Amino acid sequence: MTRLVTGEEFGKLFTSFTKYAFRYEAQADYREPFEAEPWRKFRDGEYDDLEWMRPWLDGVRAATAAGRKFQRVRVLPDPLTDYLRWEMHIAHINAEAGEEIRVLDEQDRVAHDLPDYDFWLFDDSLVALMRFDDNRAFQGAELTDDPEALDTCRKFQSTAWQFSRPFQDDPRFQQA
Repeated sequence: MTRLVTGEEFGKLFTSFTKYAFRYEAQADYREPFEAEPWRKFRDGEYDDLEWMRPWLDGVRAATAAGRKFQRVRVLPDPLTDYLRWEMHIAHINAEAGEEIRVLDEQDRVAHDLPDYDFWLFDDSLVALMRFDDNRAFQGAELTDDPEALDTCRKFQSTAWQFSRPFQDDPRFQQA
């Protein structure tokens, strides 16, 4: 099975998994419309109450309270892009909600032959390959349960987790 999902159908993936949802993030920039104003506030040094994150954070809290895991490995170039400085700046909010967030240096991504594309892996049974337009806005996720794709993404997950470190241990988190 391979099909593209968007919107509400994509959102349901985050309430229907039973064990874990793992995100591998390899992009240096994303341009989501709902993030435009919060990202502008960060760049301009303005206060952001992060209310726009509440639905995601509430979902993570509910899932982790029920014993499910959210894990994420974020690839970081050197130097960080402004967008990734912002993500590092707010990472603690996601972690407080229950996400396990780790970071991997770009050179380690290359050294360990990890992909330059983003994906979610749900319960070892479903891969969501993230698709973005030329402006880095999310267009949807290509879902697959193909055994070869699952095996590949499981190996990527294992390697990324092994060679990454908690985001709090990255000195750039302290500077962000």
